[in-house]
Amino acid sequence: MEKVFDEILNDQYGIMYGNKNLVYVKTGRGGNIYGHNDKYVELAHKLQKTCGCSVVISANPIDSECILSEEIDFLNFHLKDIADIAFVGISAGASIGAQQGYLNKKIKRMLLINGPIMINWPKTKRGIERFEGKFVEMIYGTKDPSYGYYEILNCINSSKFRCKSIDGADHNFKGMENVLEELIVNFVNE
Repeated sequence: MEKVFDEILNDQYGIMYGNKNLVYVKTGRGGNIYGHNDKYVELAHKLQKTCGCSVVISANPIDSECILSEEIDFLNFHLKDIADIAFVGISAGASIGAQQGYLNKKIKRMLLINGPIMINWPKTKRGIERFEGKFVEMIYGTKDPSYGYYEILNCINSSKFRCKSIDGADHNFKGMENVLEELIVNFVNE
């Protein structure tokens, strides 16, 4: 049986070691490093194998507040010489990236999937507009609860921002897990 992760730290981080490029995946609220049916384990292995990158899956416990810069500083001790970070946020993890990603200059691009739009929208908008990396892409399934607010994304004033919708996808991409995985792999390879 293949190893789950190369290293697990405090049940908070699942790490796959690769090259100097890091894909940092922040799960949704209450999410662990494994995901439903080990979807995050499979994603980490696929990214490491196809892209050669290092991968961190970061849990998002319900009873904790995420301070993204502190998480990345902690991981810098274990992942020496990281050149840049591609951030993938799912659900509440997407909100964390949108609101805090601009504070870490190693984050060069972000893929934010089905983040709750109306939870602290001003902070989300401001964070994306302040992002100085290459780009931020937001993706929403047309069956996600936030999709009803999708048009507000046009208010984001940034040449580095883009968004798209995925027809038929719900909040968890149920039955469309392969589509979600493909979106993430394509983002990492971009």
